[in-house]
Amino acid sequence: MNVPPRAPTRVQQKAIEEAEMAQNLPASNLAGGSPEKSDDRVWVACNRCDKWRALPSTVDAKSLPDVWLCEYNTFDLQRNTCDVPEETYVQPDAKLKVRN
Repeated sequence: MNVPPRAPTRVQQKAIEEAEMAQNLPASNLAGGSPEKSDDRVWVACNRCDKWRALPSTVDAKSLPDVWLCEYNTFDLQRNTCDVPEETYVQPDAKLKVRN
């Protein structure tokens, strides 16, 4: 019996997107953060409210549960409920190289 491959979870999909972005674009940062400092935090979406939450870069995205909720965010107690707005993510413009 052929079983189609399972679609990646939201956490896995975000990790895939981040890896692709890292290969093609300059490092990203958050609004209000230092533009020189890259944002290498782990981003995960709540399965209840669909808001994205940033976790420290030391968190292994593969170790997170397939169903993740804001209340699991023990790293940022100001953003560990669905009632709190998500952070504004700002991606800086890519630097263009000018050919002479």
